[in-house]
Amino acid sequence: MPARLRTAGWVVLTVAVLIGLEFGMQAMVPDSSIRQLLMLAAIYIMVAVSLNVINGMAGQFSIGHAGFVGIGAYTAAIVASHLHAGATVSSGPDAASFAHSGSWFR
Repeated sequence: MPARLRTAGWVVLTVAVLIGLEFGMQAMVPDSSIRQLLMLAAIYIMVAVSLNVINGMAGQFSIGHAGFVGIGAYTAAIVASHLHAGATVSSGPDAASFAHSGSWFR
């Protein structure tokens, strides 16, 4: 299987999982504080894994990693304020994906 096809498959699978979490999380976990805690844990896990890839596997020292994650979090807050969705978007899987996507742009 070509590498591009395999990568595209992983991207499609990840997007499908995030969409499923977005619509199914409220039914699975009715308590909003636990949902917010789970999403913060997901954000921290993604940041830790990406920092491990950069520092550990690639051997590069990244000082600006937290800054790029902050840019992603800021983007999530702006999107949530423009959508007028409040805590639903800013504490869901969208926030996790925005915060992690900030670390891609370096």
